[in-house]
Amino acid sequence: MKRSVHELYNDVLRIQDWNVGVIPHPISDFLKPDIDHKIQWLPSPGRAKYLADPFGLIRDNRIVMLCEEFDYSTGKGKIVSYQEDENHTFTGPEVALELPVHISYPYLVEWKGETYCVPETSRAREVSLYRAQEFPCR
Repeated sequence: MKRSVHELYNDVLRIQDWNVGVIPHPISDFLKPDIDHKIQWLPSPGRAKYLADPFGLIRDNRIVMLCEEFDYSTGKGKIVSYQEDENHTFTGPEVALELPVHISYPYLVEWKGETYCVPETSRAREVSLYRAQEFPCR
């Protein structure tokens, strides 16, 4: 069966395009009718990449966020950080964690003054706990 160029494009060249946005309000505010739902989008990670799975913490009254940056050219994700600056815009990305396998979903935990990350690493067939030496990038 012959396929049209349009069908081939949809099957071969189409990629998902995701990004992460921030609304600087606690989730409980979403129950209020007068909340401003203006989304502040993170800078685009570039061509053939997307951002997903954000987890954030507040440090010095500013948001620090880890998320997955997936690269279609390598077929794997790494964990990158974005930090809110004094103008309430986000700078980044900086690589926080990169492994030989795909990683995503950087679940953050704070315990006894330390910051930990449990990323999804199913391709490594393990569950790993990483302690930040210098949060968010080391």
